[in-house]
Amino acid sequence: AVRWMLARVHPGDVLRWWSDLVEPALVDLGARAAVTGPGETPAPSLTAAAFAELRSRAAVSSSRLDDARTPAVLALGTGRGDGLVLHVLAAALQENGVLARLLSPADPAAVGQAVEDVAPAAVVAHLPDQDPEGLSDTVDAVVRVAPDLPVFLHLEGAAAADLRHPSTHRVRTLTGALHEVLAVVP
Repeated sequence: AVRWMLARVHPGDVLRWWSDLVEPALVDLGARAAVTGPGETPAPSLTAAAFAELRSRAAVSSSRLDDARTPAVLALGTGRGDGLVLHVLAAALQENGVLARLLSPADPAAVGQAVEDVAPAAVVAHLPDQDPEGLSDTVDAVVRVAPDLPVFLHLEGAAAADLRHPSTHRVRTLTGALHEVLAVVP
C-alpha cells in the first residue's frame, strides 16, 4: 500500500517527491513512538517502499539513456544510514539525462580504484555527519586518482567544512547538488 501511494504522488520530479512527501514522512515517523509486531516497523517499511519506487523511476529514465556510455556521475556511499538520499539524487540525475551509478561504501583505496575504473565525469557524495578524518581520506583517494575530477559533497553538519581541494565543492541541498553536477557534466 505504501509503494502504491508513493508511485502516485508527484509522479514527475523525484526531488519534489522526496522533499514534499518521503523526507517529511520519515522525519514524522522518527519523532513518533510506534508499537508494532515483528517486521512491521513504519520507517523501514517506508524506506523500502521508497527504494522500490526509485528503482522503478530509475528504470524508466535509464531506458532513455545510452547504457553503453561511461557513467557520467559516480555517487559514493558513506556507510552511514541507508543511503536513500544518495539514491534520490542519482535518480534525479538520470531524470535529467545524466547516467548515474552508485558505489557502495568502501575503504578509501577501493574508492580510488573504482574512480579509476569507472572514469566518471564527476563524483557526488552525500555525507551525513561523517567523521572529518574518514571523509578527508575518501576525498583524498578520489583526488589522487583524478585531481581535476569535480567532487560534489552534499554535507549535513559542519564536519567537513575544512576540506580544501580545488576540485571539491560543497553543496547544501539536493537541488543544489543536482544543478551543480548538471552544470559540469557534458
